[in-house]
Amino acid sequence: MRRILLSIVMCLYALCSVQAQTTGQFPGGLDDDGRGPDETDGAMVYSVTNESEFLAALGNNRTVIIAAGVHLNLSRVLENEEMFLKVPGRRWVSSATDIISKQPLVVSESETDGRQLALLNFKGLIIKGEQNSSIEVDPRYSFCLHFINCQNCEVHNLTIGHTEGGFCSGGVIGVRGGRMILVKDCDLYGCGTYGLDLWDTSDFGLMNSNIHDCTYGIMQLRSCVAVKFNKCDFFNNREYDLIEGWGNEGVVFDDCRFFANWGDAPLFHLDNTFYLMGCKVYHPTANLGSMNMCEQIGDKTEFYPNPLDPDIQSRGIGPK
Repeated sequence: MRRILLSIVMCLYALCSVQAQTTGQFPGGLDDDGRGPDETDGAMVYSVTNESEFLAALGNNRTVIIAAGVHLNLSRVLENEEMFLKVPGRRWVSSATDIISKQPLVVSESETDGRQLALLNFKGLIIKGEQNSSIEVDPRYSFCLHFINCQNCEVHNLTIGHTEGGFCSGGVIGVRGGRMILVKDCDLYGCGTYGLDLWDTSDFGLMNSNIHDCTYGIMQLRSCVAVKFNKCDFFNNREYDLIEGWGNEGVVFDDCRFFANWGDAPLFHLDNTFYLMGCKVYHPTANLGSMNMCEQIGDKTEFYPNPLDPDIQSRGIGPK
């Protein structure tokens, strides 16, 4: 069984590498006035400069490019029912998971202190930022991006977070169901709970990205299969179990670093086998957590007891 899981993991690694090579070829802008759509190699490409354009451009099998230097606060539209519902294919609901539909839908759903964006049933959607572009939301208890039953969707080269941190619910990126979701060259920060919240999804990849300054921990993983973290840095997160998960298969951390996190919190709280490959772990030895579930494969993982080790240096991970 472990050999089968390891084969799945390595296949995911190869697939993420291919995706990184192909999706990185999309242009950074359009030749027209910047509001698309344009077409490149048969794929629809939209360039957007504000929240309304961004939400209107979302669709299957397309790339949505947030122009250089554009900082989107999605709450400006998600909190305005009249403005939000001007475009077909949208729903204003209390809970997006209650919707019965196979069509792609852009949803504004209720959260404790506001509304959050949910993307339902999308396929082949790529959201990409040009230099110094970002997405943020105001409600402390909402996800910034929430993918529900989506396939082959990607997020590239963006800084994503909350204007103010909170507690109890709401992370930066949430994924429920679906498969083949890739987040690459991103900076996920300052959320109500966790940088990533994955539930019942498969073939998820986080590559060359940071998760930092989250108020509950780094991530929660539930009933997921083949989850790969490659060349990621996790730092300045607090305060409960930092990497928490139940019922997952094939979770791999490859060339990742864990540092400057809440030292009193267990780093790992996972109930099934996970894998470390060539990582650097800066965390008190007594609080590493469920290392009995860890298998080290490939390059050796190094452990350091001081989360604030002075030898830690930036390695240029995140948006370009």
